[in-house]
Amino acid sequence: MSNKIVEVIVGHSFTLLPPGRDDQHTHRWTIFVKPANKDYDDFPDTKLIQKVKFDIHKTFAQPTRWVHKPPFQITETGFASFSAVVTIHLNIPNEKPRAIPYELTLYTGQSGENEVVQKLPVMTDHIRPEYLELIKKYRPKKRKASMAYGSSNDEKSPHSKRALSPIKEEKERKKRPRIEEREDRRDDRKNDRKEDRKEDRKDDRKKEKEKKHHRDSRERSRDRSKESRETETRETKDSRDKGLKEKDKELKEKEPKEKEPKESPEELTKKLNECEDPRVIYKAGLYLLEHLPDVQLDLKTQKLSYDLTKGSADDLMEIARILRKSK
Repeated sequence: MSNKIVEVIVGHSFTLLPPGRDDQHTHRWTIFVKPANKDYDDFPDTKLIQKVKFDIHKTFAQPTRWVHKPPFQITETGFASFSAVVTIHLNIPNEKPRAIPYELTLYTGQSGENEVVQKLPVMTDHIRPEYLELIKKYRPKKRKASMAYGSSNDEKSPHSKRALSPIKEEKERKKRPRIEEREDRRDDRKNDRKEDRKEDRKDDRKKEKEKKHHRDSRERSRDRSKESRETETRETKDSRDKGLKEKDKELKEKEPKEKEPKESPEELTKKLNECEDPRVIYKAGLYLLEHLPDVQLDLKTQKLSYDLTKGSADDLMEIARILRKSK
């Protein structure tokens, strides 16, 4: 992938108008697009530039103006400087229009001109050879290249002491294409290096994106592992709690068997009747009156009539406990 540089001049000229005009305009100005090569006053055709759009100040009639053939310029009168936009449509396939901001400045002198060389890079991989020739044709010549050999073909140059002989002039003329070719190769290498740097930056962005993706994947994996561990911990805790509950249930089921009275109701009745400890008899009587059904007290004899066979296992164990205290 390589580029070539199309060089054009975007500029303007102006002259001072006589005073006292009704519209108060002070200058006549012309904004233009010309070849950068000074050997050409203007483009002779539209082979290189198809058309030019001039966007001038909105106070003018028709602030957007199109010029479809050379000379690519418009002329107006005015009284103040303003910012314009010059859009160049190259007659090269697949090349987009180039919008160039331009400051049209009016000075106080009688006349003047201002020019700016604009370098427009174009892709040269798939364009026809005639376009490459046009790009070379309108590019400015390199004066420094011939001066590097100790001479110049320009009589006005301060470096030239005398005009070249026809033989030397012919040699210089033959050298010039080789010099231009070397300059073209140097420009191509420079553009190739720019493209390589662009590719490197693109690769760096791609690698950074991949690293970010890997970091995000690792973080998601850590989150899933943490969540899995937490789930496993909850399940283990639930399982442990369930085991403890089952164990407690088993213990509770065993408790009634352990609490079964060792003595029968008949044996306890006999012991209670034979007991002579008044405190034990009093406590046993209170318990029987509160917990056993059909217990009756004979007020004359102060004796209880009861049936321990109607009591529960807990009642029998409590009576046995009260009787043990009499010992």
